[in-house]
Amino acid sequence: MKSLLFLLVLPVFAQADPNWRTRSQSDAPLTGSQRVELFLRNDFASPGAFFRTVGPSLGAQLADRPKEWDKDAEGFGRRLAVNAVTRTSRDLIQSLGTAALGHDPRYQRCDCKGPWRRTGHALVGIFVQADSKGTLRFDPSNIVSAYGAGYLGASLYPDNYSIRQKGFQLGHQQVGQIAAENLILEFSPDLKRFFRTKILRKP
Repeated sequence: MKSLLFLLVLPVFAQADPNWRTRSQSDAPLTGSQRVELFLRNDFASPGAFFRTVGPSLGAQLADRPKEWDKDAEGFGRRLAVNAVTRTSRDLIQSLGTAALGHDPRYQRCDCKGPWRRTGHALVGIFVQADSKGTLRFDPSNIVSAYGAGYLGASLYPDNYSIRQKGFQLGHQQVGQIAAENLILEFSPDLKRFFRTKILRKP
């Protein structure tokens, strides 16, 4: 059980600067160069980016999905390419969408208390982003980016797969990943305290 929990929270601790992926209402709006830096750090320049791409690829390799790709180095490379394209394109589309709307792509933690309210806030975060003043506004960028990335990833699947059907399926998976990431970012301070006191503490 402890090993499973470690794998769950590892990407949180792998981030070079986890606070760079969250914001508060008092934070200044991102400049254009900061938006570019945020995108590059999230997708290429942090250990977390490695785990978010390689982890699902290893899972697909072990599950032999899709079965048309062998469970060898070439097959893993194909699965890694799908996940890299899907993840990077999702973040790029989301970054461009929030920039066009003047919104902030960073997750804004709830100022409320209670696990259920905070969980609800994290799930609502799929559909909202903070504006320049820190006020949460409706923003379709996450949904558009999830399904756009899904269709791009599906284009790399074997020819016998329907891009339309597989893209829709991958889009669903991306929405689920956004929800999971929001939950991790919302509860990361609690996860860190639990990890340090319960997991790393010597018996």
